[in-house]
Amino acid sequence: MIIRNIVGGSLAALCLLAGHANAAILANYDAGTTPATATSPDSQGWISAGISTPNDATGTAVNDDLGTGLNAWKIKDGSNSDRPRYTVNLSGSSIADMGANGWELTAKGRAIGSTINIVWGVSDDSAFGGTGVARRWGMGMRIDGNGDLFVQWFGGAAQKITTDGSGASAYHDLKLVGTAGSTSAELFIDNVSVGSNNGQAHSGTQNKIEVGSTSTSGIGNEVNWHSIRLQSIPVPEPASLSLIGLGTGLLLLRRK
Repeated sequence: MIIRNIVGGSLAALCLLAGHANAAILANYDAGTTPATATSPDSQGWISAGISTPNDATGTAVNDDLGTGLNAWKIKDGSNSDRPRYTVNLSGSSIADMGANGWELTAKGRAIGSTINIVWGVSDDSAFGGTGVARRWGMGMRIDGNGDLFVQWFGGAAQKITTDGSGASAYHDLKLVGTAGSTSAELFIDNVSVGSNNGQAHSGTQNKIEVGSTSTSGIGNEVNWHSIRLQSIPVPEPASLSLIGLGTGLLLLRRK
């Protein structure tokens, strides 16, 4: 019994020690929560374009949205061709890291009007097991004419989330998880997987992430984004792998 307790305690300690290398956060926006106030993506490393207040193409702070305590940044397209968007450029080393280890794009938002997308891409998908073409991955939200929410993703069919006209009444969590060494990415909506695809081969795609009205403007595109993050997936450090192996041996000893 004493040996079992020692082994069990040792295994628990090893589990605490055996961590992962830190994920490389490549782009991040967090609007925060009440009582703090939302700040612009510009203040968090993003580059804005297409903002035209006279034409109602705007990015504006929303605090305590719908009494949820969540702050957000509202992105709304203009009444003409203005297309508000926020961008972070991605380095070659960051792209190589995501290709080798996988990547994760997460967001929390509330759709109010038509589509606002979050899309990231590369000018050459070789690091992802591709054929060297430009490729993009992305997801977005929109409310249809009946007030229902659809989640859209590049290369996949739109997913209908509500059927009772309540699509704009709540925040939802979106996540795309890219497989290491592959163009494949899996979409999760509110932590439920809806499938995988290979994004889209798209000429002209550059090494960047962009959030905004990325297609037709002037049609009422509008989403409140609480948070957005693109990061590489961390891999176990060599020392952690050794600890995991030792822990496995201790577990086998305990079972004997």
